[in-house]
Amino acid sequence: MERLPAEIIIHILHLVPACWFSSLYQVFPTAIVDEALRQQLRSASAVLQLVSTNMHELMGPQEPSNGRKNESSLPLYFATLDSAYRLIWLLPNFSQSQHYFQVKDAYVSHGKLVLRPGDTRHSQRQHVLTSLYTIRKCLPPLRAGSFSGQSEFSHSATKQDMTIHSAGLLVDACLLSTQQDNTECVDNKRFPPRPMLPSYYSRKIPSPSSSSSFSGPYSPEQPIYPDTTCGYFLVERVGISISVMLDLLQQIPSHVA
Repeated sequence: MERLPAEIIIHILHLVPACWFSSLYQVFPTAIVDEALRQQLRSASAVLQLVSTNMHELMGPQEPSNGRKNESSLPLYFATLDSAYRLIWLLPNFSQSQHYFQVKDAYVSHGKLVLRPGDTRHSQRQHVLTSLYTIRKCLPPLRAGSFSGQSEFSHSATKQDMTIHSAGLLVDACLLSTQQDNTECVDNKRFPPRPMLPSYYSRKIPSPSSSSSFSGPYSPEQPIYPDTTCGYFLVERVGISISVMLDLLQQIPSHVA
């Protein structure tokens, strides 16, 4: 293949299943494989899923396809591959208001926020990011009393930006209570460099019409009573190292799409 033009090699490599890309990096120049991976991810549907393992604590817009009824998820799509910092950046679907989780006022928490391949039928791999309670305790509880989480919430905490760091992963998010929008501009001048968010995106409490995009047995069309939503966890960006991404996709035997 060394006599072939680079664009032909890239076209061939981008058709290779994602689970083989770690091997491709050992054989071909990094720049060639980076571009092939970039093309493959660009043509994919949801590359990864951000999953709440307990929808009664953190409820996303979709139910996972793996049949775990207690879970809910938020799909993530390819935005860019940063070759310099070896990071892949993913964004949620802002245009269809599938960029947030509803935070429920559940104090006793065992749920986790995890990252999984978009096609979970072919892989059981996942990466745990944080506990759901780490997110929930940043919002004011709806109830009073020692079991409501009131003692964990600090009313002096006014800035609700949140970046979750894990090995080879980071999640940029914003927390909004049900009482007030966050009028601050999104800070794009951060390190490592982030991709720009859509110009139409703003940090605000989701409207009832946008919340109707949520699915599942506890969707707004069939609301539970009383509503235990105490805020919203707005996902803005997910950065994942190329090595961690390929590890997550390692057991997928076919195309990531």
